[in-house]
Amino acid sequence: MSVLRIFFVLCGAAVAQSAVSRADVDKSDLSGCLDCLAKIPIDKCVSSECHCGVPNSTTEGSQWLQTRTQLLLPKVHCKSQTKVVVTWDLTTPQNNTYFYLDYVNKVSSYPRYVTSNTSRCNFTVLESLEPGTTYELILRSITIWPNTTKTLGSSKPLMVQTLDSHRKVDPVKKFYLDSLNLSENAYDAVVKWDKAEDKACYYDIVSFEEDYNYFEIRNVWDNEELRIPNLSFGKNYSLIIRALSDKDATENESEPTVLRFVVPTCHETFKHSAMCVPHKPENLTAIDALVDYNEEDNSSRYNIQLYWSKPTYPPNYYQIKLMFYNSTHKPIFLNVSGESTNATIGNVIVTSEEFSVRYWVFITAYSFAGKSATSAIERSFNVSFIPVSDGSTWNDVEVIMIIVGPILAIGLVVMLAANWYFAKKVAKEKKLKYFKELNEKIPPSIITAIGGLSSNNSIPADNWEINPSRLIIKSIIGEGAFGLVKKGYYLDSNEEKIEVAIKMMKEHPTMDEMKQFYQEIDIMKSVPKHPQLVSLVACVTRGSSPLIVVEYCAKGDLQTYLRKAWDKLSKIKNEESFAQSSNPQYVSNALYDFSQSDMTDIPQPKDLISFARQIVLGMEYLASLKLIHRDLAARNVLICEDNKVKISDFGLSRDVYYDNVYRKVTGGKVPIRWMALESMTQQIYTTQSDVWSFGILLWEIVTMGSTPYPGVQTQELLPLLRSGFRMERPINCSEELYAIMCNCWNASPLDRPTFAELRVIFDTLLEKVSCYLNLDISDVSMTQHHCYSNTFSGRYVKQGKIVDV
Repeated sequence: MSVLRIFFVLCGAAVAQSAVSRADVDKSDLSGCLDCLAKIPIDKCVSSECHCGVPNSTTEGSQWLQTRTQLLLPKVHCKSQTKVVVTWDLTTPQNNTYFYLDYVNKVSSYPRYVTSNTSRCNFTVLESLEPGTTYELILRSITIWPNTTKTLGSSKPLMVQTLDSHRKVDPVKKFYLDSLNLSENAYDAVVKWDKAEDKACYYDIVSFEEDYNYFEIRNVWDNEELRIPNLSFGKNYSLIIRALSDKDATENESEPTVLRFVVPTCHETFKHSAMCVPHKPENLTAIDALVDYNEEDNSSRYNIQLYWSKPTYPPNYYQIKLMFYNSTHKPIFLNVSGESTNATIGNVIVTSEEFSVRYWVFITAYSFAGKSATSAIERSFNVSFIPVSDGSTWNDVEVIMIIVGPILAIGLVVMLAANWYFAKKVAKEKKLKYFKELNEKIPPSIITAIGGLSSNNSIPADNWEINPSRLIIKSIIGEGAFGLVKKGYYLDSNEEKIEVAIKMMKEHPTMDEMKQFYQEIDIMKSVPKHPQLVSLVACVTRGSSPLIVVEYCAKGDLQTYLRKAWDKLSKIKNEESFAQSSNPQYVSNALYDFSQSDMTDIPQPKDLISFARQIVLGMEYLASLKLIHRDLAARNVLICEDNKVKISDFGLSRDVYYDNVYRKVTGGKVPIRWMALESMTQQIYTTQSDVWSFGILLWEIVTMGSTPYPGVQTQELLPLLRSGFRMERPINCSEELYAIMCNCWNASPLDRPTFAELRVIFDTLLEKVSCYLNLDISDVSMTQHHCYSNTFSGRYVKQGKIVDV
């Protein structure tokens, strides 16, 4: 160490000598001195090897060493696999102070200190380092004063390890919103983060709301914050940040850290509505009142009084529209002030031919910035044609009505009350008798779950009912959360065996499970036979063990069939690869000509497209019956011996005959990964939500039975879908076939194709199926459940762009 100190004295003397002769320091001399230092072994610093200048006397050298008082404190700002960025504080910054770093690879077989470039700043970058390697750093400084005094500075050794190329980077500690600043008609956000212990230099950030933005943080100095411009009013934003191990690293990035925040609405920002689109009018109500009657044309005149809530920030004005259903009336428009909370539409004439006329009232708020969403209400006139008198005189008809009317009303009420009492008494007696009979046949735990059973055990409830003795039950072929499916035989009237599948409940079912089981029986009874639907053969509803007997599909469910086919195809391909490696002359000439291996039950691309088309045919038929499935998935599609597919499991189906919508209000398990957005968020199910599920099913078919959304936790799925993310195109799938999936996954149900339209599309696809799907696994790298685990794990597509989330 004393030798090294003497060497610094010699180098400092050389620089000082140069400073005496010139007012400005010659940096090339200092650089030469440092270059010289870099060439001398750390344990052999001989003064004669570096001609940096020597103090004139021992006293001068002693004074120089006494001025070496500056203590330097280097810090690691950030690091990557090949770089370390070091900073230090400048307590007394001077133009005549130079800094440099000595650093050495501590794991090298021949460790040698390397000297960095000199700098007048408070930072430097060490480059071309080895990944995952520990380095020792020493920060040094040389200050040259006009009076030839020199000051040397030196830090304590600092140990730093570069990031490992084979290890995941640590996620950032904290990811937060620092500020939101209004810029014209949008906000700019500044987000910041705290580096993890490994202090990575590089980051990727994804921001998404209705669209997404991708940011790369590649500046090693400004790498702790990001400004995101033009954020929309009132939107929820989600950001994901990942740390990278190096500038262009694509592997071993950190786990994501998520930031979510809400941008203030326009009204919250400007505190008035002139610059903002108004809010939708709330709590709209309508009251219609008869004001006049015209005997000549037997018509009534009404006034319609409207009310709505006053918004916090009133608009410029409201536009009101009155429309009539199935009537000759033209729409009526009315504009009122934005300060109003009520309005009257007067002189609405209704004739005797328009009894119980239905009408709609629409109200929309307007401002200079645009119009609000429209509120609507539907009502019906109960048309009255009794004249309204203008005078105080009473005619004979009015007198009779006043006297007789109350008497008739009282008599009617008494009759209704008596009828209700006796009907209730009779119903109670019937109910007690029914449950008494039922108790004798069914265990008490499930009595209340069963309804509509025949009390006579020897008489079938309908044409579907059979005696259980007509069934021969064999082995289990399927099992769910609440029931079993067994293979068996049904003995028909000619004593011939018909191969069937028999669905039954597990032991000790709950009342809800029993109720759902009987609902499934009723639904299957109501659906006429169709080639693509599993048909009901018979049922047993009497007794404590109800059964559903359906036609048997020999190849089982589509999901299991596809997965087994993929496993078999992979095995054959592995054998093929081994054969090729053993015999280089061997060449496979056909898509599936794997050394003439057994290709039984491995579907061709045309078979897969045919499966999808047959499912569309079955769903089109269900839709025509006003039935929704609610659990359309590969596991609920069965395959027959001749590759005909049939849709099964109507346990979640619902009749939507009246309004085409079913809203689920009860609890229970639901198939989240197959559900449409509106089904997840609002529990609304329609035929168009079945179309979404078909898009997922099509993805299952193309990927040979893989589980949808590989690598995504179920709780993360809804925010991803809301942000617009969808599963990316499978490698073996054409753009045209993938476009069908994406159309099925449109956020708006109205933008999705109908099953009738899908049938036409798949009819066309079958004509040239080879253009749309490829199953040559020499070109496709897929595992059974995670098709992209080797290449695209956890990646999704938004508007044709692949994004990591």
